[in-house]
Amino acid sequence: MENLQEEFPEDHKYDVIEPEAILDIKISTGFYNRIQSVLNYLTKDKTIDQMNEVYTAIQKQTSHEDHEIYTLETLFILIKEFQEKAFQAGFVKKLTKAEIEKLMKETYPDAEFDVADQNDEYLNNSIKDIKDKFDNEEDKEEPAD
Repeated sequence: MENLQEEFPEDHKYDVIEPEAILDIKISTGFYNRIQSVLNYLTKDKTIDQMNEVYTAIQKQTSHEDHEIYTLETLFILIKEFQEKAFQAGFVKKLTKAEIEKLMKETYPDAEFDVADQNDEYLNNSIKDIKDKFDNEEDKEEPAD
């Protein structure tokens, strides 16, 4: 297979984001739903036992040893961060399953949503556990001078 990357001279300079960068990014609920859909797609064929293996690896901090688990953990953390920010900003309200289905059909008339996938309590609790673990790790880090 041919190399599709463009050839650059040896002294070519690339844009690289600094490792210590922490940025605020505005994300719409529509994009958040797309991230959730990616997570649902990646986990749709997994059994409860397989998902428990994922959660165990994340909790034991061995997710970096498996690319798939590391990817799922990244999505869990991103989703939970969005959920927390939405809650803090007052954008979260309690709805019944029927109300959620109606809202989803009104907001995304051409899409097919499985409300159970979008609001699975087990998944949300697992995301919370993973985010809590991640936050605790950050609290342990020494502040930068």
